[in-house]
Amino acid sequence: GHAPINQFTHARRSPSDTFTDIVRPNVDTAYSMAWLDVSKEPLVLSVPSTEGRFYVLPYYDKYTRVIDMDGTPATGTAPGNFLICGPSWQGISPEGMPIIRAPQDTAWIIGRTQVNSLADWRAVYSLQRHYLLTPLSAWGTEYVPPRRLRIDSRLPNKKPMDIVAEMKPALFFTM
Repeated sequence: GHAPINQFTHARRSPSDTFTDIVRPNVDTAYSMAWLDVSKEPLVLSVPSTEGRFYVLPYYDKYTRVIDMDGTPATGTAPGNFLICGPSWQGISPEGMPIIRAPQDTAWIIGRTQVNSLADWRAVYSLQRHYLLTPLSAWGTEYVPPRRLRIDSRLPNKKPMDIVAEMKPALFFTM
């Protein structure tokens, strides 16, 4: 699936044998993915109680190195809120909210939630819908993420791999 920046997309079924977006995907796992831009302000990740169900939400930098993680192995299965910020953010986290500091202004979440059977998918999807990303400035409000975002028409209509292949190295690394 696809979603705007700072919003999740969630798998609604197990990957088939033709799925190639992730190397060796788990068939007992529902994936949740989000690209994060924390250049303007931090985001609050809110997770519900998973009532003992295993889940993990690792944060990756733009080089796919794991920055940190939330979920059963690290924070348990209780509900929680986590502040994700960029390297230069100097603010104060809301009380009791751990800070995850990304080394760049972008990050990536590839979450996984345990699926016990085909009949279990509905319960898992209901849970995934409660993985929320909220800008810090909207924290504590009835925030609704934007549904229709403008696309920069100046960007070339090409696959990202083709755009990168045509770039000079200096441009790639400054971008």
